[in-house]
Amino acid sequence: MTALSTVVVGQLGTGGQLLLWALRQRLADRGETTPKLVQGFLLACGLSGVEQALQCFERLFDCLERHARCEVGFCPLRCACLSRDEATCLALLAAAQAGDIVRSERLACALVGAERAAALCEAARALADVLGRAGHVFSLPPSAAVREAVLH
Repeated sequence: MTALSTVVVGQLGTGGQLLLWALRQRLADRGETTPKLVQGFLLACGLSGVEQALQCFERLFDCLERHARCEVGFCPLRCACLSRDEATCLALLAAAQAGDIVRSERLACALVGAERAAALCEAARALADVLGRAGHVFSLPPSAAVREAVLH
């Protein structure tokens, strides 16, 4: 069961779409860093930024995968809807990019719990900085509410 948000992929900017694709692709690849994932970051960040962006993304994904209180709910790779956890993760990157520490910590707590929130916030801040330098801005539509859980 995955709780869906009211956000759909078409409402996201390029930064949000990149991160959403990367999260889903990494999950579809069973946690492996495949050439497809590398190619996506290469296209998004260029040759000079791909390695750092990929390292920061892997750190973020590891924090989510290892430290989540329960399995983080991601939708299938080509799904048009965002799950609540995906929307929360994108909101975390948006808050980190905006320098909103309080909101970042609150969102990280929702994903991984209070004891692991600092590590997730740090990983989000690093990834947001790298992707920001590559021109990717994170934002979510203001109506990123949660729908009831559905089998996906």
